[in-house]
Amino acid sequence: SAEAAPPAAAGLAFTDHLTGLGPVTDLAFLPDGRLVVVEKTGAVKVRAADGAVALAGALPVDARSEKGLLGVVVDPSFASSRRLVLYYSRADAAGGSDLDRHRVVTIPLRADGTLDLAAEQVLVSGLRGPANHDGGALAVGPGAAPLLPALYRRRGAGHRAGARVPDAALLRSGGQGREGAADHSGGPPG
Repeated sequence: SAEAAPPAAAGLAFTDHLTGLGPVTDLAFLPDGRLVVVEKTGAVKVRAADGAVALAGALPVDARSEKGLLGVVVDPSFASSRRLVLYYSRADAAGGSDLDRHRVVTIPLRADGTLDLAAEQVLVSGLRGPANHDGGALAVGPGAAPLLPALYRRRGAGHRAGARVPDAALLRSGGQGREGAADHSGGPPG
């Protein structure tokens, strides 16, 4: 027997703000209210305040299994830097390999709403790329000045639950854009 839908709350209405997208993996708001949407297949799209959606650019991703363009955050100094921070699985044809699949990069978003792909700066690379369990998240650390993207990954394919594995890591880009240390303990951050 099918379950009945719960009653709608008084005054609650649902409205579609974006339609026609591919598999969305993350989104982030820009300071001016526009919305950056990333899709597993590598597309980075920007939704303007008027609802228009435009392709800003596409990254060369390996979108097999659970890989792809997996995360986005906006640099806290976006007003001056114009940088987006992205986490993605690099395609073989673009130099990705099972030993160096995933990376965290910054890419400027031009004033015209397109990505400056030639200005990609790699913050973290050398993250292994198994067939699955490639999820992660990006976050900006405390304080508005330094850019501190953090990524926690745990490789799960072929490993027992809770196992400590070499490529599980909390990664930080500390201070003035320097690549920080990786904690390979396999456990969640502190």
